[in-house]
Amino acid sequence: MIAAAVGLIAGWIAWWVTRASTNILGFALPVLFSVLAFGIVSPLVLMFAATLRVAPGAPVFDPVPAHGHAPSVHGHAGDHH
Repeated sequence: MIAAAVGLIAGWIAWWVTRASTNILGFALPVLFSVLAFGIVSPLVLMFAATLRVAPGAPVFDPVPAHGHAPSVHGHAGDHH
């Protein structure tokens, strides 16, 4: 939430600073710069505010030994037919 809020504030500041552009792209530059500011600032805040730690290792499972019977096509094992 903090990263999104800071990104929105940065986007608003970028729009506010560039809203009075008088060039040929003056109508699009404030929106472009605000989207770019949000897209750059929010991930940076998220990266710096995150608590990073090493992920635990995946559990190791022991293989189940086969008892000489393979499962049949009908869903049950054994040759008792």
